[in-house]
Amino acid sequence: MRRPLVLAAVTLGTLTACSIGGPSAPGTTAPATTSTPSAAVAPVGAITSTGIGPAHLGMALGDLAAATGRTAPAPDECLSMTIGGLAGIDDLRVTQSYAVPGLVDGIYALSTGDADPAAGPRTAEGIGLGSTVTELQAAYPNMPWEVDPDGGSTQLTVDGVTFVVDSPTGTGTVVEVAVGAPEAPREDCG
Repeated sequence: MRRPLVLAAVTLGTLTACSIGGPSAPGTTAPATTSTPSAAVAPVGAITSTGIGPAHLGMALGDLAAATGRTAPAPDECLSMTIGGLAGIDDLRVTQSYAVPGLVDGIYALSTGDADPAAGPRTAEGIGLGSTVTELQAAYPNMPWEVDPDGGSTQLTVDGVTFVVDSPTGTGTVVEVAVGAPEAPREDCG
């Protein structure tokens, strides 16, 4: 019974949102639109302070798995899950909360060179995996950079989103985008 109500609410919300300037006058219809879905890769969405692509902070692992066509691990089975096959992202890794098992508390989009990062999610400023330091500096001028103490990378954090550049001198490209828990992904169950 829950699914039909949710579907009805989403459909009603979508139809309401499509009315620009308020509801249509009686007897008028909106022009029909068509779309061609792509079966090649899952949709990727955007990068915000609360999520990357289909993953959002506070989301249940089961909901994320359903949205991406994957199987979620049991909350007590492992602490992170990796999702592949998303446009522009080699791996989308999420960690679950220690306090509330089963809820996403960290999201990490990684580029290892296999996917085309330009096809991946972007911030409102157009920044994402594969962005250059020049692009980061243009989008976020005067933001402080942090150098990894081990000397392997530099990073920039803007409004809760961390962009990791693959060079200690800051001359490389973004190879990781992180939102939420600022720690390395924990044990992974794939």
